Amino acid sequence: MTPNEVKALFRIYIDEPDTTFVSDANIITYLDAGYREFRNMVSDICPTIYETFVSYEPTSPATELDLAATSLVNESSASVRLLGASQTAGANLVRLLRISEVNSDGDHIRYLNPVNNVRALSSTAASYALVGTKIQFGQEMGDKYRIHYVPGSLTWSSLTFIDDLDAFHDLIALLSSKQYFIQDGGMSQPLMVQMQDRLTRFQEYLRERADPETCYVQVIDWFGGY
Repeated sequence: MTPNEVKALFRIYIDEPDTTFVSDANIITYLDAGYREFRNMVSDICPTIYETFVSYEPTSPATELDLAATSLVNESSASVRLLGASQTAGANLVRLLRISEVNSDGDHIRYLNPVNNVRALSSTAASYALVGTKIQFGQEMGDKYRIHYVPGSLTWSSLTFIDDLDAFHDLIALLSSKQYFIQDGGMSQPLMVQMQDRLTRFQEYLRERADPETCYVQVIDWFGGY
């Protein structure tokens, strides 16, 4: 579905076919919330669906990388900032998945080892931890790496293409309508049943698609090492 088709479906679900009572600006707010919930669900179950990467090649051996202060090159060869006040919309880091070492041709050599507190960095070979906006490494890094992550989404009004999960885009309209009905007095029973059915089917699809070797989220205990 296109963004406009999802928007039109949302109006059908809330039974407001024009802008008399619900403006397009308000609809965009609801669709932003629904789309975020949709993407979060995907990222919770199989984050590799949205996975992308940036390349990191330190000019000198480094023990940390500040993602808020360093621009990196993404897979489209564009320069992006992953975190901080100057982060690139739609390319900002939402979840760090893994870091891989690659050769000069970009071929995979090995994955670095994530740890859940900074104290473990010194006792784990080729390790890293995300602390605040910085990736800290257990040793000096001087080769070429890829940082694999789940990016944020553009605002709904900026979208021209949603994603490849077209068969479930009606769920975005349903989740958005849930946000609307919180203020408008409650969702109808038939719509609630439909949303629950679509949620169940979507989650089943995501679990079937998920690769247990790669579809995971590394949870970092930011404070455990202090």
